Amino acid sequence: MFRKPFWGDVMETRVIQLCTYQKNIDRYKGLLKTKLSEPERQSLEKRLFEETMAVLQLAPSHQAGGQ
Repeated sequence: MFRKPFWGDVMETRVIQLCTYQKNIDRYKGLLKTKLSEPERQSLEKRLFEETMAVLQLAPSHQAGGQ
């Protein structure tokens, strides 16, 4: 039976996580366009920030000399 290399599993998991974060970001941005109470807005803005930071931590870094 063929088994994917470990790296393949890691990359697949990372892609799934990035897609999930992006869906959440899109949903939060849409909700922020609606009428919300101030506590609801603050909560969504906090969650949007957290999801954005999670994406930045998972995304490939361009600091290693790439552009």
